[in-house]
Parts: sequence; structure tokens; C-alpha cells
Amino acid sequence: MLTKFALKRPVPIVVSLIALVFFGFSSLTSTPIELTPSMSYPIFSIMTMYPGAGPEEVDDLVTSRIEGAVSTVSGLKIIQSQSMENYSVVALQMEYGTNMDTASTDLQKKINMITQSLPDECDTPMVYEFSQMMDSANTQIMEMSVRTTGDFDALSYIDDNVSPEFEKLSGVGEVSVSGGRSSYIRVRLIPERMIQYGLSMDRVVQTVSAADFSMPAGSLDQGDLSMSVRGGVSYDSSTALASLPLTLNSGDIIHLSDVPDVSETESKVDSLSRYNGEDRISLSITKRDSAATNRVAKECIQVMEQINASNIGVQMEVTYNAMDEIWNSLSGVIQAMALAVLISTVVLFLFLGDVRASLIIGTSMPIALLVTLIVMSFTGMTFNMLSLGGLSIGVGMMVDNSIVVLDSCFKKRDERRSFKDAAIEGAGLVTSAVAASTLTTVVVFLPISLMEGISGQMFKD
Repeated sequence: MLTKFALKRPVPIVVSLIALVFFGFSSLTSTPIELTPSMSYPIFSIMTMYPGAGPEEVDDLVTSRIEGAVSTVSGLKIIQSQSMENYSVVALQMEYGTNMDTASTDLQKKINMITQSLPDECDTPMVYEFSQMMDSANTQIMEMSVRTTGDFDALSYIDDNVSPEFEKLSGVGEVSVSGGRSSYIRVRLIPERMIQYGLSMDRVVQTVSAADFSMPAGSLDQGDLSMSVRGGVSYDSSTALASLPLTLNSGDIIHLSDVPDVSETESKVDSLSRYNGEDRISLSITKRDSAATNRVAKECIQVMEQINASNIGVQMEVTYNAMDEIWNSLSGVIQAMALAVLISTVVLFLFLGDVRASLIIGTSMPIALLVTLIVMSFTGMTFNMLSLGGLSIGVGMMVDNSIVVLDSCFKKRDERRSFKDAAIEGAGLVTSAVAASTLTTVVVFLPISLMEGISGQMFKD
């Protein structure tokens, strides 16, 4: 039926093929790229701090009460708990397929119901979703090394000006800064001068704390434009802070530098970052769970290039890009698929000796792949090791079926039939055999797509 329709209605078939090529390539550029399929772990962890309590006390007064409250949560499969000195941990494993948002809301309600019955010294139980904890550790997509030029507080500048540029991106979940030293203004009190001027430490601390202030100063109207005006004072250097006026009990006014020693210094080193033997500052970027790695990585590189081109004394370079690792892993699968198309076309030409037959195979497989790409895009699948492996299996099956159908058509053509009759009779002759061989392969792999748990999520693509 399909063969007859294609031969009788060539125009709709050609238009359909053009549409498939257009939408297929659109799906190719819009489908996210990941190393592995996205997986969720239906596990909750309830952590409760009980300072000063022993394991038995924690178990009796905290853990057992939480277990009793959450035992009726819908979709609960297993409860595991640990009671240790000062804190309690209750882990809930849910059934796969459970709506975690609904379960989280239900769980929080039950925790709130028993909060009042817990000891007064006990902190409020905190509910964590295990998938979120795992994702935050495994979704680092990029690391950048930052070199600064000029005399300024590099670490503070990067925290205040560079990191926010990446945090603005919708797909970025967190930006971590490591290495470098931050400078700060140190006010070291001198006891002898404190006694001399009759000042206390609290008095000096209050004066310094209130030094920086900002307050509204009215509004300014200019035509249809209205602007709010604010005024204030900021002491952003040791010299400025040293000149801060300090009122004595006698009413006299001195400067802050008359009492303590005010100077700029650097904080202790919390972390080190080196690149090519040079001390630098590193930026580690992690993506949100729902964001595509390739899109976020591309946007981060664009922001980095804009910062480098702005000549603000900061030069950045990528030291780790998750997309490089992903492409290295996926390129082998993509090359295998391309070689399969090429080799099968060449082999078919050698055996059948017909260029048209080879071209039919060479064009039919890419078009079939484009159809699959459209379906993958609509179902939210990503390009990953498993989905591309499935495409490779599909390409192999299509090559086998195409060769069988074409060989049957050529045999009918040898019987002096027209191309049209040979195509109809040749395809009809092997339709049942091709369908049966394809269905046997589908039946073998179908149970894998119906598996539950982590394995099911991994192999479903």
C-alpha cells in the first residue's frame, strides 16, 4: 500500500521529504547534547540537629517520631534512619515514577505537624531531595582561569563584577570562585590610646559600623521622567576610614586614626589556584538541572569573550569544558553511523552494480534519521551515548531491510517488468519478511524500555 501510494502520488511524497529535511535539521540544532540521559533519584533525606544529645536520646525523641509521621507518605517504599550524637538522618526511598513535587509537599506537611512535639533544643527538620544533592555535584560544565592586571583587589572585583555576569544566564545554577586573596581594612585597637581617650571597644565598633550609610534624599522630576535621589557616605579605603570623626565623652572630636591602627591587609588564603605555574583565580560554573549543557557552555564562552574584549584588567581562559568531553565520547558513535551509511552504499554498489540503488540507500538512511530527530525533539530526548547508540541500531536495521527490498525489486526488474511494477511487486514480495525481522528486534529491545529504576531511566533512550 505504501509503495503504491508513493508511486502514484510522487508530489506529496517529495513535499513531505522536503518538510522532513527542514524540520529534521531544525531539530538537530535545537536538541540538547548531554553525555548520559537525565536521571532522577526518588530519595528524600530528613536531617535534624539536636545539639548535646546522645544517639539513644536522638533516636527516642527525634528519629522515631519522624519515622512515624512520614510512614504514610504516598509512594513510600523504604525508610532508613541513623541516630548519631547531635543529629538524626531519615532517608525515604520512593517508588520510581512518584511525582517528587507532590511527595515533597506531602512530606513537608507531615514534618510540620510533628515539629512542636520535638524537643525545644532541637532544630527544625530539613528536607532534602537526593537528586538535587547529586546534581549539584555532577553538573559542573566549565572551569575558567582568571588572570588580572593592575593594582586592585582582584578577588573582590571578580566576586562583585565578573561572577554576576555569568549568574545572569538563565541556565547557570552556581558560580564558585576559588584562589586569590581578598583585601580588607584592618582596625587594630591600641589599649593605651583607648584608656587615654576614655573610649570602649563597643563605642569604636558602633562608630565604624555606622560609617557607611545611604538614605533617600527626595525625587527629581524632569519632564515625564521621575528619578529618586539618594545620598550617603562610603569609606572604601584605609585613608578615608582613618579620617572618620570620633566624638569623645568630653565633646571633643578626634579622628579614628588617633585611637587604633588603620591599614589595608590581605585575608588568609582559603584556597589556591594555579594555571601553568602561575597563581590565578578560578571560576567553576555549574548548570541548572533543566538546562542543556551545550547551550549553557556556548553562552558562558560568549560572556567570557565579552569580558576579555572589554579591557577591564581581567583576562579569562577556559581550562575545562564539559562539552569537549561529551563530544569526544559522542564523536565515536557519530563516526560509526556515518561510516555505516558510506560502507553500506559502497557494498551495495559492488554487489548490485547499480548507482541508483546505492543512492537510494545513501539518501534513505539520513532522511529516516531526520524523522527520528523530530520525534526526539518533541519527546524531550537529548543526544547522548544511549540515544545515539539506539540510532546506530536503527541504521543497521534499515540497511538490512533496504538491501532486502532493493534486491527483490531488482530481481523483478530482471523479469522485464517496468520500474513501477518491479517496485510494487518486489516490495510486496518481502514486506512480511522485512516486517517480521524488524518486529523481532523490536520485541527484544522493548522490555529494556519498560524497565524501572535507574537502569530503566538509563536505557530508555
